[in-house]
Amino acid sequence: AIKTEWGAAFETRSAEVGKLLTDLGGPELAKELDSTAFGSNPRLMILLGKLTEKLAESGTGGGDGQNADTGGKSLTPAQAISLCQALAPRPVIMIGRGEFSLPGLPSNAQNLLNGTTLPELIWLIRQTKGVISVDSGPMHIGAAFGVPLVALFGSTDDRATGPYGQSESVISKRVSCSPCFKRECPIDFRCMTQIHVDEVLAKVRKKRANV
Repeated sequence: AIKTEWGAAFETRSAEVGKLLTDLGGPELAKELDSTAFGSNPRLMILLGKLTEKLAESGTGGGDGQNADTGGKSLTPAQAISLCQALAPRPVIMIGRGEFSLPGLPSNAQNLLNGTTLPELIWLIRQTKGVISVDSGPMHIGAAFGVPLVALFGSTDDRATGPYGQSESVISKRVSCSPCFKRECPIDFRCMTQIHVDEVLAKVRKKRANV
């Protein structure tokens, strides 16, 4: 029935996810995750296949697979800190990849940027009560597992790489210069700085209410 519904796409994604498990996580990842669930869940195959494509495009290849430098897609450090403060006293874990420091991070937040393996990152996403993410591999993992998700888009196009089946999860200001797909903004980074904490929190509350 699965093959009939999803056809060649399921077969293709199955192969891609198998390669992801082998090349990026190896036996450790295969042991950490229930392989039966992967084989019987076509939506998970499709979404993790998208993650595999992103890794290939970014040149991470056989690395740890937590998505490459998000560059022009990232929140500013000030935005990230303000969001953590607004979420207090709820615990926040920051995961993925990042090259900026976060001085003044509030006590409810734990900074694990650059500090997890791919199996650990996937395990954390599966356990969490919600994910707030920019356009990244972790965003697709959260979407695949059905975790309440808020996806923040700036320089990229959510209509092309947004969370599958969750367009209502997206916040995008759709400024005139976006999507530009640039790693560094040559002007004022308006596509991301115009995203305000209040609207992110409102979207989080709405998503949680619908779970």
